Amino acid sequence: MKENQYPLVHELTHSVLGYGNNFDRSSGYFTQEGFADYMEEIYGKTKTSSHQFMKYFMDSNKLIPISKLIDPNQDDSYFRPDLTNTEQLNTLRWMSYTHSASFIKYLIDTYGIEKFEQIYNEKDLVEKIEDVYGKSVGELENDWLVFINNQTGLTYEEKSEVGYFYKVNSVIIQIDPKYFTKE
Repeated sequence: MKENQYPLVHELTHSVLGYGNNFDRSSGYFTQEGFADYMEEIYGKTKTSSHQFMKYFMDSNKLIPISKLIDPNQDDSYFRPDLTNTEQLNTLRWMSYTHSASFIKYLIDTYGIEKFEQIYNEKDLVEKIEDVYGKSVGELENDWLVFINNQTGLTYEEKSEVGYFYKVNSVIIQIDPKYFTKE
């Protein structure tokens, strides 16, 4: 969704780390896209934090359950949505990347990069996360959401600087609510 910005660091992260094994997506998109966005946030030209956007999504009641983003049977619906409305497609994809980046940033900042490396691009991500972190995905998600709830949201100035914020905001409210409900 970043108009007039090419996410160079994001794409270089894919180039350096590979994207699965020869672009095999059988391990899903969650760690690959989330980590690439995390790297873009740290080393790119981004001025806003994925946590700030997550605070906005939380306050707007537009959270995508992490369980859906890491489920290999559902992740295509979020990272590669099959929507006819291009604005909704791009916005839902951007939201999925942002959720992934924020969750991964939380994991790395809270538990260290070494633990994250153990789950990066792994199959059976739910089991791998539980093994590595000693908590269920639901427990980690709840911890992350408590953390997000305590974050500072986007200021008016930051919303204006983002450039696409208000346009995206009008698209988000049009996206089918099923994408934001837990099962």
